[in-house]
Amino acid sequence: MDNSLRVIKFKIDNYKGIVTASAVPDPNVVLVEGDNASGKTSMVDAIWSTIGGPEYGGESPVRNGAAEAQVSVNLGPITVQRVTTKDKTKLKIVDNKTGFEPGNPATVMKGFYSACGFDIEAFIRMEDKERYGLLLRLSGQAAAMELLDRQRKQAYDERTIANRQRDDAAAKAKGRGYNDAVVAGQKRQEKSMAEVLERLNNARAEDRERERFELYITEGKDAVEEGDTDIQRLESEIIELEKLIAGYKQNIREYKVEQKEIQAKIAENEQALQKHPPSRAASIEQELAEVETYNQQVREDNQVFDLLGEVAAHTTRSQALTADLTAIDESKRKLLAQSSLPIKDITQAEDRLLFAGKPFNDLSTTEQLIMSMEIGAALNPVVQDKPNLRIMRIQNGGEFTPGRLAIVREWAVKNNYQVWIELPVEKYSGKGIYIEDGEIKG
Repeated sequence: MDNSLRVIKFKIDNYKGIVTASAVPDPNVVLVEGDNASGKTSMVDAIWSTIGGPEYGGESPVRNGAAEAQVSVNLGPITVQRVTTKDKTKLKIVDNKTGFEPGNPATVMKGFYSACGFDIEAFIRMEDKERYGLLLRLSGQAAAMELLDRQRKQAYDERTIANRQRDDAAAKAKGRGYNDAVVAGQKRQEKSMAEVLERLNNARAEDRERERFELYITEGKDAVEEGDTDIQRLESEIIELEKLIAGYKQNIREYKVEQKEIQAKIAENEQALQKHPPSRAASIEQELAEVETYNQQVREDNQVFDLLGEVAAHTTRSQALTADLTAIDESKRKLLAQSSLPIKDITQAEDRLLFAGKPFNDLSTTEQLIMSMEIGAALNPVVQDKPNLRIMRIQNGGEFTPGRLAIVREWAVKNNYQVWIELPVEKYSGKGIYIEDGEIKG
């Protein structure tokens, strides 16, 4: 038994731009033709709102100047009629051969479909995120997917921050330069300016002591030389100064004694001088001059060391978050694999779905069209032993080529569907329903 519900015939009066219209449409593909603002959409809206409810017809469906709008739709085993005034709308079942007990008309009708008014062309034009959300609702895994999406976004954002911090630290480290100590992972200590100054003062004191010894030695040697000169002068004058010999001899003895004392002092000072180390002041002065430069380099090296530590920490964090993202994506893939989607080979990549490994927009025109119709059909799954609504629409069919129309017809026949297509034309093709000024003219 064929339990499919499709429009067998309809009658419309005073609905939006429609004055009056009635027809027996094609069972599979209904071409609704007409110029812009001729009433094409009004006619299809009238049928859809009668079946699915006022939300499919928009506001103010009553034609200007009319008291009410009446729409009657024969779906085969059941005929429904909706009467709408400016204040209210009422649906009633005129004929019911479905075998289901009559009740609230809207409730009875909603029992025949899960979703009414699926627009194939609108699905094709959707952004990836919109299409993704629709298919997730269809899969029955929307709540779980939403949780995974939130977790993935949080991990992705945290990884972005970690990568940015890692890159900033690496750039700063690179700008400050590297040396072997930093790369080897060793932090160095700065030198103490006070300690270096103390060593310099000690070295200078040693130098002053050294200079004192050297001066004494030099003066002593000069004195010895002067004494030798005096001795020579006095001895040369002995002959002529016999009277002074005794005195001069005494002077000589005294000079010799003094010389011995001086020589003893010289020897003592030479021994003392040998015990003193060579002067270190010059090298320490050089070190002092370089202390600040050295310390500045140490500070910069230690900053680089710390930055490299940040790079390592942020890299580790980024890698961990990347692993989290991979795990979340795998969980989403498994959820999709477990869902009852009508299309095989659907996988997930971030916030969009892939069909046979390709984004929807990369599919061929034929693939997109068939995929969209399959999704539309899946929104109204067939329920055994129960009437099932088998209609869908293409509101903007202006770019439909004969080839695309042929694809739709082939699919509709194969899947027992009735597809309504609105085609803006200036001249009737003779193949569908032609609307002009709110009335059917062909």
